[in-house]
Amino acid sequence: MSEALNIVYAPTPTLERFHRSGATVRGVMGHMGGGKTVGLCNEIKMLAQAQEPGRDKVRRNRWMFVRNTYGELEKTTIKTWLEWVGGEALGRLRGKFPIEQRLRWAMPDGTEVDLECQFVALDLDTDAGKLKSWEVTSYFFNELSEISYAVFKMALRRIGRFPKSEVHGVMPTWPCIIWDSNPPDMDHWMYRAFEQRRPRGYEIHKQPPAAIIDPTGPYRSEEGTRYRINPECETLRWLGEDYFARMIEGQPDEEIKVYVLGEYGMVASGLPVYGNTYNDATHYSSEGMVVYEGLPLLFAFDFGLTPACVIAQFSPAGQLRIIDELYEEGLGIEEFLEQIVVPHLAQHYPWATNRDQRKGWGDPAGRSSQTGKDDCFAILRDHGFDVRPSPDLSNDFRTRKAAVEWFLGRSPSGRPALLIGPKAHMIRQGFLGKYRIERKKGLREGELKSEPVKNEHSHLHDALQYLCLGIRGGAGRDDAKVRARRVQSRRHSAARTAAGF
Repeated sequence: MSEALNIVYAPTPTLERFHRSGATVRGVMGHMGGGKTVGLCNEIKMLAQAQEPGRDKVRRNRWMFVRNTYGELEKTTIKTWLEWVGGEALGRLRGKFPIEQRLRWAMPDGTEVDLECQFVALDLDTDAGKLKSWEVTSYFFNELSEISYAVFKMALRRIGRFPKSEVHGVMPTWPCIIWDSNPPDMDHWMYRAFEQRRPRGYEIHKQPPAAIIDPTGPYRSEEGTRYRINPECETLRWLGEDYFARMIEGQPDEEIKVYVLGEYGMVASGLPVYGNTYNDATHYSSEGMVVYEGLPLLFAFDFGLTPACVIAQFSPAGQLRIIDELYEEGLGIEEFLEQIVVPHLAQHYPWATNRDQRKGWGDPAGRSSQTGKDDCFAILRDHGFDVRPSPDLSNDFRTRKAAVEWFLGRSPSGRPALLIGPKAHMIRQGFLGKYRIERKKGLREGELKSEPVKNEHSHLHDALQYLCLGIRGGAGRDDAKVRARRVQSRRHSAARTAAGF
């Protein structure tokens, strides 16, 4: 039995938070070169030493290391693991399918660590059945985005089954699933599990981006977007600027977004409507945003049988915040209001009860009757909304798009003029590529069509455009300022003036 090798490991701030966590399912996500796998290998070593010893003073652990192929296991996972536990000094690698290693080392308190490692390749849904007979302490998924959801779910059922109290006199102390990954596409099961649903006991720790979009930056992508290296990148001091510059210069923006910025990707035909004008790291807040009860809510509606509603508010400092969204298929505007919008307001914004607190804009086409009874704006007035047609009655897409871009392009006092909150999930997806313009086919193949694809994201983005265009027309912005002056201090008013609104 050997002594544990004293290998110096200095965790980054993100990995330090990860190590402090006790969540059952926890992972680290970020750009390439972020030290994610190194951190998780050290987490396994620390958890093995933290396991409660059995009756014989042995701290038993059985870990399953999972990658999508054996080639990747040998080239990346096992290589990093051996580097950070001291090669094979504590135990030799054996076998091939799976590869096994058993490590034993003494602890200062007189106990012994007995760590069994199995390195396996699993990527298909059908591989989930292979996990049924394995009794392990915990799992490490290296590059979780390459693993199927079926395998992940089966692994969750199999943790915490070693050591056994009836045999060893102790149960697993820290059974868990830990994982690392570059960001997947937003349609990936990981996004749904860790962003949309995130059950109790799930955590995701995100690293700061390695680069930032900057019009004056020294590095240019294939599409011409300019970037600069982020000084807050946690591994910059070890890898150097050139490491990340090589991943930017001349590379596609979509790949840079995933592998350098550490943002979720987007699989969609055509091009995003807003291109790189929208920066998720700048314009999206994953934290819940404060809603100011003293200030009115701003609404924007798209009509038809796929009605959509955007709910926004100006902060006291003048930042336009998209705080909520509502969307439904197969309803007219009256049914949409009565079944969806009004109950939602009563539950989440009960103080916004009158027209002074429910101002906004809508599709100017709603002036014509859609129900045979009245126009959409009259129906909105009947339900307590002061919503007017968007100022551009021609409803030109380019004009509406430019109104949103006006906000996206401004950062007064270092704050983005437009901020998307976590409740506006579909709007965010639209900015990331789901709201897109397809290329033409046929004789003029390759040229872009003049209008975006009509889908669930387009209806909400149409509404957002009516909102921004209405504010740019002046009324909504002025109303928000007047109301803010009534309920906020002079200090807040000065902040709005300094912000340029």
